[in-house]
Amino acid sequence: MELFLQIGFLIILASALALLLSLLKVPPIISYILAGVIAGFFGLKPDSEEIEIMVEFGIILLLFLAGLEIKLKGFLELGKKTAIIGEGHDLIMAVVGFMLAFFVFQLDMLASFYLAIGLTLSSTIVVVKALTNRKELSTPHGKILIGTMVLQDIVAMLSIAIFSSLGTGSTILEGIGIMFVKGIFIFMILFVLGKFVLPKVFFYAAESIELVFLVALGWLFLGVGISGFIGFSVSIGAFLAALAISDLPFSFEINDKTRGIRDFGILLFFLSVGFQLEISKEIFFNWQFYALIAFVMLFTPFITSIIAGFLKFTKKEIFLISMLPTQVSEFTLILMTFGLTAGHVSTEIYSMVTLVIIATIMLSSWIIGNLNKIYKNIQHKLDFLEWEYAEHPPHLKKNLKNHVVIFGFTRLGANIANFFKKKKRDVLVVDWQPESIKAATHHKCLHVFGDAGDSDLWEEISLNKAAIVISTIGKNQEDDLNLLEWLKEHNSKCLKITESNDKKEARQLYKSGSDFVLVHDDLEWNDLKLYLESSKQKKAAMKKKFRV
Repeated sequence: MELFLQIGFLIILASALALLLSLLKVPPIISYILAGVIAGFFGLKPDSEEIEIMVEFGIILLLFLAGLEIKLKGFLELGKKTAIIGEGHDLIMAVVGFMLAFFVFQLDMLASFYLAIGLTLSSTIVVVKALTNRKELSTPHGKILIGTMVLQDIVAMLSIAIFSSLGTGSTILEGIGIMFVKGIFIFMILFVLGKFVLPKVFFYAAESIELVFLVALGWLFLGVGISGFIGFSVSIGAFLAALAISDLPFSFEINDKTRGIRDFGILLFFLSVGFQLEISKEIFFNWQFYALIAFVMLFTPFITSIIAGFLKFTKKEIFLISMLPTQVSEFTLILMTFGLTAGHVSTEIYSMVTLVIIATIMLSSWIIGNLNKIYKNIQHKLDFLEWEYAEHPPHLKKNLKNHVVIFGFTRLGANIANFFKKKKRDVLVVDWQPESIKAATHHKCLHVFGDAGDSDLWEEISLNKAAIVISTIGKNQEDDLNLLEWLKEHNSKCLKITESNDKKEARQLYKSGSDFVLVHDDLEWNDLKLYLESSKQKKAAMKKKFRV
């Protein structure tokens, strides 16, 4: 009962801090950490075993939701680039990190290995949460980032297996071999069950949404249970369990229903990070602390951008792939805790790395929250990131003028496309999700595979000559504001239509030059259809009516 009261108090404290910090546009994650620090300072934190459960629970839920977002076929298609970016970055970071720890910090060899591997790992929770908020989990760079996070988690588990074999009768190679065999075994079990058994179970449960939700949770903990039973990582087991059912038609509903539980798991995890933080003023006067932060925040994007450029990514994709994982992982805490318990690292190194984790998560969270704004201000200075043979969206075969451009091919986008296709208008769809491009092709629309927020792409599709520009992205308001600002300068006479479910954001969009702000439902589409078919006088009257 005491644990529930503690968690309840911590949630209240985190909520209050989140409300205060929201005024400064600080991500809620920071309030969770600060709540844990405050609780730990006043002696209100749970026992260490309970904290460990909170950490594991948060990671399990997050990886399960991440696995649902990734279609197995699409994930495997990007396997080569994922491996090159992920493991190329990890290898270089680990080598340079080891040299920094061993030769500069003068740590012993074993502690240097711990530090090198720990600083190599990026936070799965932060990256997945950012991609989810930006609606980019299904994009190529989103899949690559998730893939690299999973590979890093596997590296962390392998590292623990290797370090745990030290001082025992088993060799390092035996430890790696055992972990590899266990991973293949679990994947085969979950894949076979997900392919031949689960579809029948889910179709039987499909009559009740609650039943689908319960079956999904049961499947999650079956994967966790099998992994734990044979001594494999339960968090990787959760990811593999989700991956096995991600192609089922119920994956979207499962994702939607379990999102609240995932967010609660994230809350618990970051509270636990705050609990484990022991602040010492000596650390803040230690130059090594700031050197480690600079190493993670600067060297990570530097190495990743070089590798991504070599793989023919555009500068916008390179920017996103490089900047999102600029923090130290939650798995580093697990690794360093194991090292502390085994006597492989000192308490001083453990505390310093923990503070580096907190600092990099806070800094990267601010960067991620302002990512679109940062890119807008520096995009013209990033041309050097692209190699000469970077793979840009294909050139359109026809010169467009007075055309209709739709950013984001949702159901609303399909309605709009059909409306204009009947009027014999050229309709161009811009999206970077393969499923959306296929849908646009089915509706016989011109299409470009690319980022709707990339101003270089706007010039490529002759946006300055478009008659109507419609953005149905909704969530990424910063991109919409940048788009409206660009249109104000290059094509002020075109009809500008955007989407938002938030009244405050809608007012800002209108103020920035949007002619019509949509709410994503059928009623609003009917209003827009009526607006498009009206005379100029009626349009002026309708603008006043629908302005928020």
